[in-house]
Amino acid sequence: MATNSKSISQIIESLKSQMISLGYKQATIERYDAVWRGLIAFCNENYGGKFTLEAGRFYVWSKYGMQLGDADTSHNVNRAIMLIDDFQTYGVVYGCSRNHIKQFSEKYNNLFTGFLEYLKADNVAEGSIKTWKSRLFRLEHFLLESGLDEFNQVELEHINNYVKSLTGFSNGTVSATINILRKLFKYAVANGYHSEDFSGSIIKVRNIPKYRLPTVLEPDEVEKILKTVDRNNPIGKRDYAVLMLVTTFGLRISDVFGLEFKCVDWINKKIRIVQKKTGKPLELPLTEAVPAEILAWMIWDLFLLNRSGYFKQAFAF
Repeated sequence: MATNSKSISQIIESLKSQMISLGYKQATIERYDAVWRGLIAFCNENYGGKFTLEAGRFYVWSKYGMQLGDADTSHNVNRAIMLIDDFQTYGVVYGCSRNHIKQFSEKYNNLFTGFLEYLKADNVAEGSIKTWKSRLFRLEHFLLESGLDEFNQVELEHINNYVKSLTGFSNGTVSATINILRKLFKYAVANGYHSEDFSGSIIKVRNIPKYRLPTVLEPDEVEKILKTVDRNNPIGKRDYAVLMLVTTFGLRISDVFGLEFKCVDWINKKIRIVQKKTGKPLELPLTEAVPAEILAWMIWDLFLLNRSGYFKQAFAF
């Protein structure tokens, strides 16, 4: 396994080199690099140029307003962070499977294909079969990169290390993967692919660190996040305002991005919204902790980006 002595810049350069050698398209690498550039600056400023998964989760929250492992519509952010973590920890790049073109390796084909056929015969839904197949591709890659050319070489330590490599995925994904591994071992033992059944000894979900932002942040943690924002440019001012609204009022991100100019009562210094999740009205004081000029700029920016007709109408242009 790789060590953590290298800087994040060095890790990413080595990671990109390996991705190129594995045939990743330049456009794909550039999409991830868009995330990595900001992450490098963040780690240089706050973590001495080193990468940790904790650094990754704080960066994702402060930059994108989401928790590591949450649904990522662009499929770039979570993947970019986990690529670094996998590469730093295991020295390998776990590829995203492409079921329509990828086949299992010769060494594992009989076991994995037979296992999937067994699941079909057991009336497992077709959609679930595709999901399980995708996860078997990742397992196969991990085993081959660990020097295990035959399934009968796999020890419990290898399986538990594989489960640990899923840190950052949701508990649901990890739990489902463990379920697959248990069924796989029972099938493998019953069909002569392995002599030991490790299904009852695989590490449990609760033993996997859950790298998610705490429900409540300490004041110094809030201050640390706010200091990472560059307020010398328009986007930074907007981001700072978003973070202030979240940390000061506890607003959901969906409510922040749903703000309209009419929600702000400048005279009485109030913010009035209808919460997106609950549908209930909410009134908040526009305190000095949220500078009015920054909030106004953020709303201006959001409306221009979203091409809001209401904002233009309010200013008659």
